[in-house]
Amino acid sequence: MVDIKLTCVPLRSGEQTIGGLVTLERLERPMHIISVFSTDGVFTYISPTVTPLLGYLPEEVIGKPSAAFNHPDEIMQLVEFRGLSYIERDSVRFIGRVRHKNGEYRLYETTSEYVRDESGEIVQTICIGRDITGLRQAEGR
Repeated sequence: MVDIKLTCVPLRSGEQTIGGLVTLERLERPMHIISVFSTDGVFTYISPTVTPLLGYLPEEVIGKPSAAFNHPDEIMQLVEFRGLSYIERDSVRFIGRVRHKNGEYRLYETTSEYVRDESGEIVQTICIGRDITGLRQAEGR
């Protein structure tokens, strides 16, 4: 058995919490994008790293459906995948193409965590994505 100690720290201005323990700002890394979605797939938060990585300002993304940024050929597959994931598990990982503001598509590996209320219903989705385009190109895929 491993003992894990969680420490609550005071929030800095502009930070949001996940479960009251960890702040989104502190999770951000220059090569990762953190996003939060409502149950209907609309962005409610996206980290400022979206600007250097995908060219969008956060306010250009928040309030829009995630499908607006996915490759059109993958939208139905992604919707089906998310539907199955909601039923079967609380955390999933998937790879898909995301549209950069300049129109090109980047390959992203995204891990999603589903946040549920007391009754078990999903209330939001928290995602951490990283661009793996260069890695896949180096692998020759």
